[in-house]
Amino acid sequence: MGKSNAECLYKRLCIAAAADGRVGVRERSVLDRAAHALNLPGDRARALEEEVAAGLLPLVPEPGGDPGERLEELMSMIRVVAADGQVAPEAREVLDRFV
Repeated sequence: MGKSNAECLYKRLCIAAAADGRVGVRERSVLDRAAHALNLPGDRARALEEEVAAGLLPLVPEPGGDPGERLEELMSMIRVVAADGQVAPEAREVLDRFV
């Protein structure tokens, strides 16, 4: 996965994680593992999170791309929002709009 694709996916994960207004400990753990798997340095991952938190990105990612990649992205987003054992209505709304 290229750098811009990795950053785009990480932003989408951040949007999903913060959909209910907070990022819990378990969601944070999933985000940290995702950043590592995507080869994003910690400082870059935090900068992307700050962009999401500052509202510099749309609340719902734009659809598009390869259907297989979108499915992988959706599954990653589900792992983030379900990490704490609950899926807030706001997070479900983000997932619904992504599909």
